[in-house]
Amino acid sequence: MHPTRREVLVCTLCAMACGPGGSAPDPTASDAPVPTGDTAPPPWSPCVEPGDASSGWVEIPMPAELAEVGGSVSRTIAGEDMVVAQVEEGCFVAVSRRCTHQGAAVEYVQSRNGFVCPRHGAAYDLQGRRISGPAPQDLTSYPCGERDGSLWVLLT
Repeated sequence: MHPTRREVLVCTLCAMACGPGGSAPDPTASDAPVPTGDTAPPPWSPCVEPGDASSGWVEIPMPAELAEVGGSVSRTIAGEDMVVAQVEEGCFVAVSRRCTHQGAAVEYVQSRNGFVCPRHGAAYDLQGRRISGPAPQDLTSYPCGERDGSLWVLLT
């Protein structure tokens, strides 16, 4: 019995992937230093200290719908259609309002700790990252925060 061309090709590619040492390279090996303590990025937080208008921050009056944790509102801010929610006391998140699947309006759902598109069930986390459903991409996320009774959103 002789091997087929496909079997020879598969075996050759496997042998090449293993390299001259006879084993596959360690995908976790790296010459880069491992981040520790002071160099590791901080965990994501919805609590952001706003900058000023000269650095791209846009100030709007605080919507009444955001007075309580769990409140959310849809607004067009400087031409960007977004949903803003207060997810912790004094901590806000803002994402693009349009689902990346078919453009339907997404909503903040406190019990799901994220955003949902009611049309086909696409779900996103607080950072706008796609969790499930038919959406092909993440939502655009906008840093935002409260200062002096106003809501500030960073448009980049």
